[in-house]
Amino acid sequence: MEQANGRPGQATAQESPDPSSAALQSIFLPATIGSPVLESSELRYLHVYYAYRKSCSQWVVARLTLCHSDADLMAKLEAVMEEKLSGALGSRPRRVLVFINPFGGHGNAEKIYSKKVAPILRLAGIKADVTVTTKKDHAYEYLSTAENTLEYDSVVGVGGDGLLSEIVNGLWTRVANEDQLRLGYEPEKCPFPVVLGVIPGGSTNTLDYSLNGRSCPINAAINIALGRKLKMDVMGIYQNEKLSKLCFNGIFYGFLGDLMEKSEKLRFLGPPRYNLSGVQTFLSDCRKTVKYEYRGGIEEDASMGKLEPKCQRQCSTCATGDEEVSANSEEWKTVAGKYIQVSAMCHTLLSNVTPKGLSPGAHLGDGFLDVICVKNSAKFNVFRFLFMTRFLPEDKFSLPFVTFLRVKEFRILPGDSGCYNCDGELIPATDIHCKVFRQMLEVYSHGCDTEESNIEEAPQQNLSGTGSWFSRLRATFEKNKGDFLSSNPKSAGGDGSSSSTGGGRGIDLLLSWRKDIKEFSSIDS
Repeated sequence: MEQANGRPGQATAQESPDPSSAALQSIFLPATIGSPVLESSELRYLHVYYAYRKSCSQWVVARLTLCHSDADLMAKLEAVMEEKLSGALGSRPRRVLVFINPFGGHGNAEKIYSKKVAPILRLAGIKADVTVTTKKDHAYEYLSTAENTLEYDSVVGVGGDGLLSEIVNGLWTRVANEDQLRLGYEPEKCPFPVVLGVIPGGSTNTLDYSLNGRSCPINAAINIALGRKLKMDVMGIYQNEKLSKLCFNGIFYGFLGDLMEKSEKLRFLGPPRYNLSGVQTFLSDCRKTVKYEYRGGIEEDASMGKLEPKCQRQCSTCATGDEEVSANSEEWKTVAGKYIQVSAMCHTLLSNVTPKGLSPGAHLGDGFLDVICVKNSAKFNVFRFLFMTRFLPEDKFSLPFVTFLRVKEFRILPGDSGCYNCDGELIPATDIHCKVFRQMLEVYSHGCDTEESNIEEAPQQNLSGTGSWFSRLRATFEKNKGDFLSSNPKSAGGDGSSSSTGGGRGIDLLLSWRKDIKEFSSIDS
């Protein structure tokens, strides 16, 4: 039992960062509420760990410390904490398999995991089995053959989109039979075996950025710890009428395909290799002779590229899906010519290079592919397109040499040699058939938040407002109400209104609790 200085029977509540653990100190919000107790007495401590949204798309972990000399009171509080946390554990992972790519991005994926991700997983009581990849396709080979793959609640990738592609395709290969790989089978009718966890540690981290609105390992770890899930579309890539690959970002032929091919020779430069290879590709001849076919979509309209509303948390468009497809959309339509780029995307494809996305109007789970085709044009026009993609992404659809489509199926029949860029991996350019599988993949994510969203989980509401469960807990505790654990305590506002201890916001944000711990380094033991 911890001993501290304080008055017998007095309660205190304070929130502060972890002073003794370097791993936790970097992820805890430095703040203090209340004042320390000054006179000596034996106190019992209870530390409540929770998450809240600090700003748009930015989440942090915080700690509320409660202490009291009444052992019975603290025992009741511990029972409430256990009850609340146990009720939330049903939707949260308890055992995860983690793959770390130490070669991706700046080469710091292992450090990201150990310093920012592992402490949060341990705090939430999640057991993690970690594998550091040593070669290309390491994760794919393991997941497609290992017998215990499906025993885990989630498979987590710490790296870039290439590692995540290995995980997704390895898992699907593990569970799919020969019939499920044939064109005409609907893979979305076969649930994906486990939930995908995405921790950014690569060069662009497009999937994490698109899922959460920013690329942040702490955000991603909190989503996993709290079991926040959403479903997203996946694109099936068929060759010779057989499913050869699942794609969750997009596939590109032409400019971005050539760029990726050139960047592979410059991997030793790290992320800056994309800038250099981009200049090389722009100065070279990246025109391709190509025929593409599509069906199952909405008629071509440049305004569709900036459809409202944008995809965000609790998106109504993703919930309703593809009800607006026209009746004659099953007919294949064919277009041929020379193109700078032909691409099909599953979602917006946000990144630090394209903060508003390659296709700003795309959605994670609406059941459509966004197709953008750039016709052969002068170098100046190609520069205009690239400039607008970076700074004015919605305006590029009004360019006369840019075609935008929203479709269900898409075929690319290349007339020149080259490679496809598929989720950051290279595929030889052959005839392919792309088909969207609506909301096939389940991932840990809270979804994108907009600046205008109501930040319900802000600290002032969690700890000092009147609406949240945390605020009522803190207020009733500080008032030393002996009955504050009853089913109908008074609200923190002091207005005499009653509300259940289990109601209000905040319970779903509870990460963990510890008792009788003064040296917080013991959490990491």
